[in-house]
Amino acid sequence: MLRIHFDADDLARVRTAPGPDPLWELVLSLNKLQSPNGGGRYAEWRTRARDRIREAGVQRSFGILRTLVPPHGNFPDFMTPWEASFDLEAGYEAMLRLPPDRMLDDLRRTFRRRAAPSWVRDLADRRGRGMREIISAMRHYQREVLQPCEPQLMRHVEADLAARTRQLAQDGPVNLLRGLPAPIRWNDGVLEADYLVDHRIRLNGRGLTLVPSYFCNDTPVTLIDGELPPVLVFPASARSVEQPEDRDYLAGLVGATRAQILRCLITPMSTRQLAERVRVSSPAVSQHIGVLRGAGLVTSARNGQSVQHRITRLGRELIGG
Repeated sequence: MLRIHFDADDLARVRTAPGPDPLWELVLSLNKLQSPNGGGRYAEWRTRARDRIREAGVQRSFGILRTLVPPHGNFPDFMTPWEASFDLEAGYEAMLRLPPDRMLDDLRRTFRRRAAPSWVRDLADRRGRGMREIISAMRHYQREVLQPCEPQLMRHVEADLAARTRQLAQDGPVNLLRGLPAPIRWNDGVLEADYLVDHRIRLNGRGLTLVPSYFCNDTPVTLIDGELPPVLVFPASARSVEQPEDRDYLAGLVGATRAQILRCLITPMSTRQLAERVRVSSPAVSQHIGVLRGAGLVTSARNGQSVQHRITRLGRELIGG
């Protein structure tokens, strides 16, 4: 059983995630790809994903990731840093900054009930090279396996987030928590859910971030380490990622590449990230962004060495999000 204990300060600090979290989706998709219960809404995606792993040469990366993320049970907390909900690259940078002792603690908790291969036992002793290998595998898997469905997936999660953010503002945190999907239930100051193990979290004034997820479709998920910023990942309202794209008129209106860019920008991205997603050059992305920005559909702002692009409210209305 999972039990999350709230006090008045915690209720005042209940919040929804700032956007879809790509690293939680990545990790939970690995669960679903390996699960023996592969029917339902994930069946077609699993078939395509397995074909893509074979055709695009993702076997080695997938092998690394499935060792860390089994079909059920613990996986390392460091694979889902909270920074990723703001920016994917910030999430990877947070992973690289992880101290070796934290990495070792995460791996020990992950492999408490199963044997760890020798290469996993060596990860924390390799002066950062081990983490870079994991991140490289995550990038490879994300680019080749998740990218084809990501715009629809992110739009689906964004819609759930928008509805729950409105509910929090209009009805307050208790009603929001009461309205979370089964098997989550609110019980007199304690949020409970059926869980693989007994796990109790006392928030102690830290509040809770709610993260809807496409690939979380049954049991909610949280971090193993109760001292990390508390999150609860739960199933976003059901909509199949296999549904055909129902807004093809957008490509006719702004062009196929610009339509794809708009859908990608449900999550803020840099020029380089967009170029990787839509598979065109960075200069071409910049040209398309200039047109979309001139039409009021996106905004751009410098963030360190890169420029971050975001979809505007008008852009969201155009794509139906």
